[in-house]
Amino acid sequence: METLGLILNQLLDRVQQLVQQFQNAGLILEVNGGAQIENLIDQTQAALKDVLNTAASDLSAQQQQLVSGLTGLIDDLQKKVIDDLTSKLQTIANTLPIANNFPQVAQLTGNIVAPNIAGDITVTVTGNFVDIGEQDYDAYLAFGSNEITNSSKQTNMISFTVPQSAFSFAPDKVGYVGASITIPYKVSEVLGLIHRKEFATFDIIIIVLPPSPGTYDLQTSKLGDVRQQVPATCGGLIWDSSDDDQDMVQGCNMSDGWQCIRETVSYSFSRREGDQGSDWFDLGNVSTPTYVGWHFKTEHHGLGTSGKLTVNLNYQKWKNVPQTQTTDTGNLALNWGDSKILTIDPTASWKITYHQFNGVTKEYNTSDSSNPYIRIITAGNQVSISALPY
Repeated sequence: METLGLILNQLLDRVQQLVQQFQNAGLILEVNGGAQIENLIDQTQAALKDVLNTAASDLSAQQQQLVSGLTGLIDDLQKKVIDDLTSKLQTIANTLPIANNFPQVAQLTGNIVAPNIAGDITVTVTGNFVDIGEQDYDAYLAFGSNEITNSSKQTNMISFTVPQSAFSFAPDKVGYVGASITIPYKVSEVLGLIHRKEFATFDIIIIVLPPSPGTYDLQTSKLGDVRQQVPATCGGLIWDSSDDDQDMVQGCNMSDGWQCIRETVSYSFSRREGDQGSDWFDLGNVSTPTYVGWHFKTEHHGLGTSGKLTVNLNYQKWKNVPQTQTTDTGNLALNWGDSKILTIDPTASWKITYHQFNGVTKEYNTSDSSNPYIRIITAGNQVSISALPY
């Protein structure tokens, strides 16, 4: 027969399997969320211990709603939808009956340990702890050989100060430390005339990050005009005075947007007959940005050698050519807790390459929160890259 207790056990098994899968995949936030759902199911079992044997068909409307709420939380966790998990946990916790002042844990913070953030770690649980203010009613956090008594306590919040030296950090992987928080509470007996101290224990996971999340580089690309300069030749220009004097400018027009660089123009001969100054005359460079040319004069002689030239003009030409220009920052350090704002040229495209601590490389060119260690957010021409803890 399916009972409330069996249903809750099945839900707990399902969460535990998901948490193990998330640990294997390095999904820190999902691991953290799953551990809090586990605690909520534990609290539900404690609060409803007197009705755990109730058949599923006989559950009250409130109990059915509770099971439905827990199932929905686990469904969301499986889909990695955890953005509003804390508020959903609190909503369900608020529906639980308070049995014999049994402690209720609603939220856990400070259990993600980053080695680059100096100082002790403060692990805090919030919820309902009715008897924590009583004398000798201290809570303690235990993991490994460590047992740490609460550093502060109130009926809605308990904190533990943990030295960073209690943890070891691997350079290329995330560590998961199983821990428990034990909270005392009063149980009343004999019509409230007698009280005894009991303890509620909640299992948690402390997530130990490696020394650094890795590095990143930013590459931007934009289309712009780039000056292109190339050598060119205007050849086969003929001044031939076999029959008459030749006094003229010859050359080539520029085309396709090219412009002549006048000061680079020089000439060479593929034929030259006669002497300069008597048979042929150099009258100078007449080039303009749109024309490469030279002015020569050759003379005809009835007797002797007439001037004859075949000229090649050698020069440099230039034009602006559309070309993608790319800039790269190179590898930049990223620390846990960083939130870096990058300003991007609004006319440029961009790409962030994240080199993860474990050797994995990922690229981003838009907002993305799928990575378990960093988050990319765009706003206008600014891009932020943030690393855990957010």
